[in-house]
Amino acid sequence: MIRPIHNEKVLLDKVALGDEAAFERLFYAYHQPLAEWVFRVTDSRVWTEDILQDVFIKVWMKRRELPAIASFSDWLFILSRNYTLNSLRKIANQRTRDIDWGSEAGEAADAKEAEWSEHYRAIIAQAVDRLPPQQQKVWRLSREEQLTYVEIAGELNIAPSTVKSHMQAALESVKNYVRSHIDPALLAILLTPLIWP
Repeated sequence: MIRPIHNEKVLLDKVALGDEAAFERLFYAYHQPLAEWVFRVTDSRVWTEDILQDVFIKVWMKRRELPAIASFSDWLFILSRNYTLNSLRKIANQRTRDIDWGSEAGEAADAKEAEWSEHYRAIIAQAVDRLPPQQQKVWRLSREEQLTYVEIAGELNIAPSTVKSHMQAALESVKNYVRSHIDPALLAILLTPLIWP
């Protein structure tokens, strides 16, 4: 379970009205405790990030219903738990199908969800491809390889502070590129890295 934040009701009312800044505050308040729980279950940073992106996208899509939820933190935990278990079930089913029948196209329901998710990731990939070479390297090592700033600094033989500067510049460039293609509230979810201990 996760603890509710003190101004949760106020934020939920604002989010319901489409306030993106309130949604970002809600997101930042809850994504880390949820990430820690999901990671304990999945033991995968990649799955954890995918699951949390899906969870918070669902929250944004259901934003008009949020004020009516009696305990948002409990609802959010249950939603995250369900997404986690469903993801693990899909992975297990896919592996079973791969073993039994070989790799085939996914089911129609999964295909629509995958297409939607891929659309957003493709836009971010285009933005990353436009970055200067060093920013691209830092971005990819951070986001794809899941390396810390210190590990990236060692890999590229630069200072951790330089890594941080490159990452901040890359993040700003990517946000500017995709801002016109993605709902800004969803953009925050897709671009925000999880903070790992």
